[in-house]
Amino acid sequence: MGIVLIRRCLRERTVTFDAALYMGLVLSMWQDPIMYWNKLYVVYNQNLPNVETWGPYIPGWHGPDAAGQPIYESVAGGSGLAYPIVMVWFWLQYKLYRQIARRRPHWSNWRLFMTAAGFGALIDLPLEPLFLFAGVFAYPGGYPPLTLFAGHWYQLPLLEVLSASLVLVAPILVLRRIDQARPVPWLFTTSSRTTTPARPFVRLLAGVGLANVVILAYLLSNVAIAELDGSFPRDMPSWLW
Repeated sequence: MGIVLIRRCLRERTVTFDAALYMGLVLSMWQDPIMYWNKLYVVYNQNLPNVETWGPYIPGWHGPDAAGQPIYESVAGGSGLAYPIVMVWFWLQYKLYRQIARRRPHWSNWRLFMTAAGFGALIDLPLEPLFLFAGVFAYPGGYPPLTLFAGHWYQLPLLEVLSASLVLVAPILVLRRIDQARPVPWLFTTSSRTTTPARPFVRLLAGVGLANVVILAYLLSNVAIAELDGSFPRDMPSWLW
């Protein structure tokens, strides 16, 4: 993905929206411990490259009661590389969103937003189980009435699917669609007033800011969902806990 985005930037001789967003997603993984601000929301495969959580260094973070067990951050799985992988989901969803906007030009941005969120959830449903069944990570809790395979280590909370689409991807889709009709994208308004040498860096910073705000909103929604969780699955494999 990085190679593709760099080639696009070189071809267009500017930092593109996608490149700025991608850089922002890479640099937003530091927020991952916010996901379990109060309760353990996700557990990672201990056999993958990981480090002990840096949550205690985030002001106000107190973490879940893990019975003295260390909490891990996965470098190559659900915590680390998963953030830039969101770009694949964004591209798939944006392609569908753009087709809908062309076929329904009279639809309001709000209606397009809700439609994009619905399609995003449908796209996420077959994608996220790939990580679960591969043992990359697992959700130790989930609101039972709205959880697939509830009570098992591979359970999938549907509220997580909805939150990821509604809060994480759909707002970026609508923003990018609105910017298509503007001479200067809203995200890059400040960079258009800067000198030429600094402009690429200001554009990258704009993407970093956008990604971090969206990721923060998504993680805070996970904190709220964690308050509705059920019991810890009895069949949780030892390498996930």
